[in-house]
Amino acid sequence: MVDLYEKCLSRKYDIYLKKCKISSNNVGAIGTREFILQDIRDNLQILALRLLFGEEQVNLLRITGRSTLSDEELSKIGIAQINCEGKLQFIHRALAEYYVAHCFVKHLTNGNKTSQQIQNFPLKIIFLERECMVIRVFTDRLLSRSNTSEVLQQYGNRIHEEGEYDVKILHQAAVESNANIMGFLLDSVKAGPHIDTLNELLLKQDDERRTIWHKAALVGNIEVLQRLWKWAKKVLSPQVLKSELLLATVEFPYTDPYDVFSDKRKKHTAFQRQHRSEKQRYI
Repeated sequence: MVDLYEKCLSRKYDIYLKKCKISSNNVGAIGTREFILQDIRDNLQILALRLLFGEEQVNLLRITGRSTLSDEELSKIGIAQINCEGKLQFIHRALAEYYVAHCFVKHLTNGNKTSQQIQNFPLKIIFLERECMVIRVFTDRLLSRSNTSEVLQQYGNRIHEEGEYDVKILHQAAVESNANIMGFLLDSVKAGPHIDTLNELLLKQDDERRTIWHKAALVGNIEVLQRLWKWAKKVLSPQVLKSELLLATVEFPYTDPYDVFSDKRKKHTAFQRQHRSEKQRYI
């Protein structure tokens, strides 16, 4: 899906060159193409942040980009347009959400020490706020192809300090099937290193006394459960791994996850005993 948005920009730029009667095979155009495209991306990222979160938030984040194109020139590319009030806006909100996600994933992969403001923004807003759900989808897909190893320890320390947010973020990722966001958060805490925090995240309950395992099982999220299971085998004790909670959510491939955590759970007792020996293979 994210490839489609990147191809859209590339194609729009080619159309722009054609309108300007500049051949995309022109030596000069080829030489400056990637530089220009990156410049356009930078401008679109800043525009997206301003439109979705406001000028004050952009100033707080201190995110800046090169600016070699005016609003009029940028509008000619076709990703954004000037409205009747003379202000630049995206042709569709999803494009703005994509470029916000692209902006923050870029900061996660640039290898430089990121500011506390930039660290807090995804942890307290993007990964949590209901209005940012589409941004999270884009972020999750972009993380699947990104190397974030350089910033894991920074974010791990931040997550460890912000204990009130960590569980909410993980539960949100589990419910929305954002396995890569969940993996990034758990990898970060481990790189901290904060093993105690990591263990707590895997088992901590929310206000409804549900863990991340419950959340993933309730929506039948197999990918998230598989990722959690791999993590659990690395850091949790064998006794915890054999607990009723983990067995109920991970070791019962024959049972609808929703049934396991609904009032129907008692009805599965005989079924569970019947397959107990087979399930031991997963431990």
